[in-house]
Amino acid sequence: MLDKATIEVTDKHINQAYNYVNNNRSGFSPLEIAVAEALKIDVERVEVKHDRVYVWMYDDSDYMLYTYDEESYVSVYDFLNEWQLVLQGMEDGIPTKFEGDLISFNMEIDNDTGTHSNNWHGASLDFSGFADEFGEHKKNLKFRLTDDEY
Repeated sequence: MLDKATIEVTDKHINQAYNYVNNNRSGFSPLEIAVAEALKIDVERVEVKHDRVYVWMYDDSDYMLYTYDEESYVSVYDFLNEWQLVLQGMEDGIPTKFEGDLISFNMEIDNDTGTHSNNWHGASLDFSGFADEFGEHKKNLKFRLTDDEY
C-alpha cells in the first residue's frame, strides 16, 4: 500500500459509477473507483467517507486508514455531497446528471490508530494446540493470506 497518494477523479470514474447505478448493482462513488484504481485494489475494498478512506483487508477489524489534508477534505466533502444528490434525484430508476466539479485530492496513511493493519501482526496465528485432531489445521494454511499479499 502507498503511504501517500494523489487521487484524480476523471469523467471515466464518473461514467463507471453511473454504470454501477444503472445496472442496479451495489453502487460505488467515483471517488471509491478512483482510489481503487490508484492503489491497484478491488473497488469493493474501498470505502470513502467525508473525513477518511478505509481500505479493508481481511475483515471488519482489519483496514488501512487514510486521511486528507485540509484542502482535500473540503474537495472530497463537496464532491460526496454532489454525488449524493445524483443518487437521491433518481427519476424512474435513472440518476440525475452530476453537477459537481472533477477533483484531485491528497490522502496519506494515518498511523495514529491501533485498529488498522499497521498494528496487526497476527494474520497467521497457529492454533494447533487447540485443534481437536493433531495437524487438522495444516490443511487450511495454504489458503491463508500473508502480509505480502495485501
